[in-house]
Amino acid sequence: MELRENIQRALLCLDRKELHEAERHLNEVLAKATEDASALQLLGVVRREQGRYTEAEECYRRSLAAQPNQAHVHFNLGNLMRAQGRLAEAIAEQREAIRLKPNFPDAHLGLALALSESGEHMAAEQCCRIALRVQPNHLPTKQTLALELCELGRPEEAERILRQALALGLRDVRQRAAFEYNLAVTLNQQLRHAEALVLFDAARASVPDLPSIDFNRGTTLHELSRFEEAAAAYQLALTQNPEDTAALACLATTCAQLGDFASARLYGERALARDANQAFALIGLALADLEEGAFAAAEARLRKILENPVLRRDRYFSFALSVAGDAFDGQNLVRDAFTSYSAANASLRQSYDSHQASGRAIDDVKRLIARFARSDGWDSPAVGAAMPAAGHVFLLGYMRSGTTLLEAVLASHPRVAAMDEIELLNDSARTFLLDDGGLRRLAKLDPNETSHWQIQYWNSVKKTGLSVSNRILVDKMPFNSLRMPLVSRLFPQAKVLFAVRDPRDVVLSCFRRRFAPTKHSFEFLDLADCARFYDSVMQLADLYRTRLSFDLHEFHYEDMIRNFEPTVRAICDFVGIEWEDSMRGFSSARAIDPRGASAPQVGRGLYADAVGQWRRYREQLAPVLPLLEPWVARFGYPAD
Repeated sequence: MELRENIQRALLCLDRKELHEAERHLNEVLAKATEDASALQLLGVVRREQGRYTEAEECYRRSLAAQPNQAHVHFNLGNLMRAQGRLAEAIAEQREAIRLKPNFPDAHLGLALALSESGEHMAAEQCCRIALRVQPNHLPTKQTLALELCELGRPEEAERILRQALALGLRDVRQRAAFEYNLAVTLNQQLRHAEALVLFDAARASVPDLPSIDFNRGTTLHELSRFEEAAAAYQLALTQNPEDTAALACLATTCAQLGDFASARLYGERALARDANQAFALIGLALADLEEGAFAAAEARLRKILENPVLRRDRYFSFALSVAGDAFDGQNLVRDAFTSYSAANASLRQSYDSHQASGRAIDDVKRLIARFARSDGWDSPAVGAAMPAAGHVFLLGYMRSGTTLLEAVLASHPRVAAMDEIELLNDSARTFLLDDGGLRRLAKLDPNETSHWQIQYWNSVKKTGLSVSNRILVDKMPFNSLRMPLVSRLFPQAKVLFAVRDPRDVVLSCFRRRFAPTKHSFEFLDLADCARFYDSVMQLADLYRTRLSFDLHEFHYEDMIRNFEPTVRAICDFVGIEWEDSMRGFSSARAIDPRGASAPQVGRGLYADAVGQWRRYREQLAPVLPLLEPWVARFGYPAD
């Protein structure tokens, strides 16, 4: 009786994590019954919790020697083997536990985990499903099944399982946070990074020390091109574990993308000292090499990724290919560069293609072209509410046409508040631009409705923290060019600056640069699609000019490069500000957003290298040049 009481006391101590007291009670049992199977297996649990794995294994095996048919001891021994990386033994022990007790869900889960770590994800999935047949609401198994489905490329199924579990209203805070975390992982796999970030943030708010939360937040922020926040998240991960090689490697690349090349080298070298195959460390160092003009050195680093079959994973392989294109371009190896850009884009396109659930951007543009081609001109719009800013300017155009350059120039003026590519028109676009009915409503919008949407816009501006009082707001979002009906109807007092650049340079630049994944940037991943999208957007912009009413000034990127001050003075006159000498120092303006594909170039100031780049790639661009020729002529560029 006394022995059983001591074992019960030990169990209570284990539940309370009082390992020293549990050990004392078990030793009292074993002093009187040296081969007591229950005491030995519980002492094994204590030793496992203490990290004394060799002694834990000895206890489990002595317990089994005393009483062989203990399923739960084989289960514990299997978990111990897995913790030491002895996967074949772990699998054998879990199978023995299942043989002894077929309806043992924890053993089926233990087998699934060992199989997963062995790379046998299909078998692991089947083990999870068996466990759930035995115990349908076994939450740890649901989590594991979701992760296995992600490994098998079926994140949509994983999402359903995790959402069903969360819908049950999990009361345990850590458990709920773990499910939110895993759901975020599945959303990231579906390229739904913004949704994933919301869940990572919720999980971290509940359980700040959740394993890997900061690193995975960092990778999500990086995918969203929020590089400064990504760097901060990686730093938090390193605070928890200074030897986190993956965090060091990702921080190297992120620092390089932020223009901090010294830090990129520091973190990259630290990561490679621990793991010579850290792809993001190699990419970060290659970006630093490119900045210094060491193109061959960058190429050599990147070949370690491109020629290593183990490293051919989507997340960084396409990135490495793209950076390799820049390394080849710097050596004037144009064909190799174009081949690398094409391969990078093909890899990205394959990843993104299945996630274009909302349709293609070019189809949206073609629908708007058809609608406005048969439309009469719209009446003069209602004025609506007064604006809180001294002036309002929309900076539009096409990506890579000079909008970031001009935004940086204007942002250096004390009377300008610049807003860089923050979505402020999404709600109104969903309301009015998705179908003909919405467009008809927009065309006849009365002053009260106009005022409602204007107030919503200005409230969104306020939420960003940008002060616009007594300043002119410059809202830079190139693809708001597609939303010019909203600009015309909702903001009739606003001015529009429209950026133009040689269409051949625009298409080449969009094709070869790296952008955050969006519906629009998807169109850049194939050269023919990129040219067709440019052609369609320009057609629509021209139609808007004939059908809508707005005050528009068109400027050419090349004029800013060749005749900076006269071009900018003309823009200042249009906007309603005086020329300031400070505008010459625009490259140090705080408004340059490090997330943008143009940020590194703008940070260098004015340079003529980007003008006429298309000529070096004439052979590769040949298939799309006929489509672009009308726009080359329309905007006044030479044919050759």
